[in-house]
Amino acid sequence: MADKKSRRYTFLEKERINDTKVSLILSAVSALIMGVCILISFLVQAKGDVALGAAGFAAALFAVYAFFLGMKELSANPEKQQPAMLAAGVSGVMVIAWAVLFLLGVSH
Repeated sequence: MADKKSRRYTFLEKERINDTKVSLILSAVSALIMGVCILISFLVQAKGDVALGAAGFAAALFAVYAFFLGMKELSANPEKQQPAMLAAGVSGVMVIAWAVLFLLGVSH
């Protein structure tokens, strides 16, 4: 009987990337796509096709999701405030930048 009690099973838990890192990565990808879209738009003299708009829309959604993850991590882990604030701030700036770019495109 003592033999059965002494057995211990351990399960190694894999490290998962926390939401702060995912938020920062998505914000960086969104900024990179924004730069590429703006560069292509200048090269084709503002006559981009649907693929350019779809890439921009996907990058804007990346920024929105990154902001959501940053805010979720900010409220979930009070001991890790600084990185979560950075992630939420960067992604929030990207959301605003995409909104401004969209409104500029609609107005012209």
